[in-house]
Formats: sequence, structure tokens, C-alpha cells
Amino acid sequence: MAPQVIDILRTTSRPPRRGAKGRGVAFAVFLVLAITGFLLAAQMRTQEGSRSDLHQRGIDELGRMVGALSREIAQLQQEDTELHIRAIDGRSNSQSLEEAAARTQETLEILAQASGTVPVYGSGIQLDIEDGEGRLSVYELTLALNELRAAGAQAISINNRRLALDSWFGGSTGALTCDGTPLLPPYAFAAIGDPQSLLSALNVPGGLVSTLAQVPGVRAHAGVNVEIEIPPRRDGPRVFEYAKPAE
Repeated sequence: MAPQVIDILRTTSRPPRRGAKGRGVAFAVFLVLAITGFLLAAQMRTQEGSRSDLHQRGIDELGRMVGALSREIAQLQQEDTELHIRAIDGRSNSQSLEEAAARTQETLEILAQASGTVPVYGSGIQLDIEDGEGRLSVYELTLALNELRAAGAQAISINNRRLALDSWFGGSTGALTCDGTPLLPPYAFAAIGDPQSLLSALNVPGGLVSTLAQVPGVRAHAGVNVEIEIPPRRDGPRVFEYAKPAE
């Protein structure tokens, strides 16, 4: 090959030389790419931070809601407990008042029976004393009343007249009185209580029946009566003029 041709080929096969302008363009492209990458990375970090912040905010808000609900539930439970206690106290107070009223009523009934202000009925005994000659005195009638009380009689009458705790016999032989009212023979005692206990006390040797049998013209007989009704005292409840209830 001729030397001229070889020189031409060498000249055409060499790469063109880069000038200053080419290097500037390449640097600018690199700079743009670097800035773009930095911005993308920053944006990704910002988005991740935003998502993390939103997530944290959601957790905090949920925590506040749970705390508020817990406090509200605790308050409701406390109110429910207080209402339950009040209901129990109310029932207890109501029950206590009912029990107190029942006890008071029972006490009033017992006092009314003891004072002779209400009629009573029940089983017991009948004691009939005949005194055709008028020989009995205040002593024998008082003895009969005390024997019946000691034997457990809960209510006693004589000739259908109630004998209360403050009842008394007066007068003289042949002209006896009960609570100031004339009392005529025969004398019929009615006593409500355990029939067998009352009969045993009256018929025991040396007891009331045998004592009355020693009085001339007097006959006494005691027997069971399952249906006895004793009226209230005729003069009503006793009025206490001097005695007053103690506080």
C-alpha cells in the first residue's frame, strides 16, 4: 500500500478529540442527575417520615381514646357499685323498718291483752264456785285469782268480767265486789292457758279446790273448756294520774 494511503487511513481512524464544550455538557448532565437523585432520595425520606409520623399520630390518638374509654368505664363501674350499695341500704332500711313495725305491733298486742283492753279467746279451764250461804270472803277469791295466774293463765275473767293486772276484790262476806262493782254468787272463773297445767295447779292436794271445799256450803269444780272467750275490761284502760313513762 502506498504511504499516502496509509497516512489517510490513520488520519480517518483516530477518534475525534473532545473539546472544552463537550466536557461541560457531560458535567452538567452528571450534576442534573445527581441533584435529581438527591431530590428523589429526600422525597422518599420525607414520605417515609410522613408515613411514620402519621402512624405515630394514629397510635397516640388510639392510646388517648383507650385511656378515655377506660376512665369512663371505671366511672360507670363506680356509679353502678354506689347504686348497688344504695339499693342494698334501701332494702335493708326498709326491712329494718318493717321488722321494727312488726315488733312494735306485737308489743302493743301483748300490752293490750295484758291490760285487758281487747277481747281474747282460746282454750283453758272453767272454775265454778257455788256459795249458796255467802261464806266466801275476799281472801278466797283473791287466792283463786293468784292460783290461776301462777299456773300460767294468760287471761282471766269472773262472771264474764275481765280481770286485768290491776283488778282487785273488795267488800265483805256476802257482799263482795270486783273493781268496785258488786259481785254475786255463783262465781264462774274462766282462764285461758294450758288446760292441763291449770287443772293440775287447781286440783293438787292442798290446792285451791281442796281449800274451797273446807268452807261450809261451798262447792268448787274445775274442767277443761276448749272454747273460751273473755271480753275486754268494762271500764276501759286504766288512766295513770301520777305515774309517767320514764324517758
